[in-house]
This record gives sequence, structure tokens and C-alpha cells, in this order.
Amino acid sequence: MSKTMFVSTELKALRLFVFLLTPIVVGGQEITVPKSLQNKAAKGDAKAQFNVGVMYYQGHNYPEAMRWLRKAADQGRPDAQFDVGLMYYEGQGLSEDYTEASRWFRKAAEQGNTDAQDVLGRMYKDGQGVSTDYAEAVRWLRKAAEKGKASSQYQLGAIYASGQLGPMDLTESYFWVSLAVLGTSGEDGQLYRTMQSFLATKMTADQIGEASSRLTDWALKH
Repeated sequence: MSKTMFVSTELKALRLFVFLLTPIVVGGQEITVPKSLQNKAAKGDAKAQFNVGVMYYQGHNYPEAMRWLRKAADQGRPDAQFDVGLMYYEGQGLSEDYTEASRWFRKAAEQGNTDAQDVLGRMYKDGQGVSTDYAEAVRWLRKAAEKGKASSQYQLGAIYASGQLGPMDLTESYFWVSLAVLGTSGEDGQLYRTMQSFLATKMTADQIGEASSRLTDWALKH
């Protein structure tokens, strides 16, 4: 799994926040955290700890980022747990540790964090930090896929097409890949469309019709 395939949704959302509120950037490395935010974080406010951690992350001060994100993660914030896992996965400010990354992703995934469910599912699929387990991969990917995560929908489709979980199920695969196509553009969208077209060449008209009917039902319910 490529390390660039996923980034915390919260981390992305706070980039603009950091740009607007950070008054000083020194050498592109250090940032000045607003004193009021730092004080709240020091008093144990988990949201403030998370925001301080993200701001240090944006300033490329990874040790401080980890320190504050870990405080928030230890208080049970799933967004912080995901970002701690991400830093272990990427080896940012510390050694790469897929096992530790998977542990933090699991904590966040169990609380319903969609990004964590997506990544944990792919780690089970690829055997990164955990033993390869396609049943577990499907379990976590499906949780994220059912919430509309296109990358999870595609990965789920790929597993059903490969027969890694059991007998190949092209109808199930086409359904999930088609959902990913509907929710994605750009390079990823092109990849998903290529897979969708390939699957269609291997399917009967009845199989495509069944998958299309499920897609219609999905659209009505979502």
C-alpha cells in the first residue's frame, strides 16, 4: 500500500486553519502556537491538544506533534489516534512501525473513524503490521465502504474479484467498484473506471443487471 494514499481528513481540514492562525514560521520548521490554545492543551483539553499537535505537524516539528497528538489520542480522540497511527506508518519523527501504526488505527477504527477503517482494512489485505487476513480486511473495508469511502469500495471490489476471500464474486465486485467510480474523479477515478470496464468483460448480462439493480437501490437509500 502506498504511503501517499491516505492522509487524515482532519489533518487536511486544518491546513487552512494553520495557515490563517499561525503568525510565524521559522525556516519552515517551527510554528508559533497561539498562547490561549497552548494553555487549554496544557490543562488537558483533548481538542486543544489535537489542534496543537496538528499545528506542530504542519510546522514539521514531528516530536512535538507526536507529543500533543498522543496526549489527545490517550484521551480517546479517534482523529488523534488516526494521526498517531499515520505518523508511525510514515515514520515521521520516529522509525516506521507498521505494528504500532495498526494498533492506533484499530483504536480509531473501533470508534468509527472512516479513514482508520479504510487503512486498517488495507493493512489486513496487504499484511502490513498484521497478519494477512482477507476476512478482517473485508470487515473493516466494508464499514468504511458503506459510509461512502471510495477507496474502501474499490479495495473491497478488488478482493471479491480476486477470489482471495473465497469463490470469485464478480457481481459483488462490480457493485463496489461501480460505487467507487460514482464517487471519484481524477487519476483514482480513471483507475476505478478501468477496473469496472474490465469486470464487465468477464460478466454475463444477468450479473451486470443484478449489480446495476443494487446500485439503484443504494442510490435510493443514500
